[in-house]
Amino acid sequence: MDKTSSQLQFAETLQWLTNDLVRYAGLLDRVCTENLNITGSQGYTLLAMPDGERISMNDLSLKMKLAGSTMTRTVDPLVKKGLVDRQPYEEDRRVVQVRLTETGMQAKRQLQETLQWFFLSVMAEIPEGERAQVIQKLEQVNRAIMNAFQCCFPSTDI
Repeated sequence: MDKTSSQLQFAETLQWLTNDLVRYAGLLDRVCTENLNITGSQGYTLLAMPDGERISMNDLSLKMKLAGSTMTRTVDPLVKKGLVDRQPYEEDRRVVQVRLTETGMQAKRQLQETLQWFFLSVMAEIPEGERAQVIQKLEQVNRAIMNAFQCCFPSTDI
């Protein structure tokens, strides 16, 4: 495929803006989770877990788009900190289930409130009449990245 100069410039700008978003997200993860003494990945795990219900490690892995072994390495410290409880499923002991403890639910709520406050501050910087369009365009970029992954790296699970 022959690339024009404007296509290459657009792709480069998109790459740099996406890189900036990823860096800002990483910084946000660190700032939001450091007072909880957990990592950003552990914070996202707390956010992905249902309140008061058990979820299998397999289902949590699928929800987080992570390999089972990675999910286990992420959950282990949360169990040690008393934020998550892990038990075998009564009907099939090969299945491991996890749930948030009361302390874990409090940490999740604190993280949700911090993120909500942050993104309300971000929203305040975007004119009200443009907010829906910003969300639509972010969704479009998100879909385009997902589609590019499936096209360029078909063996990658997304």
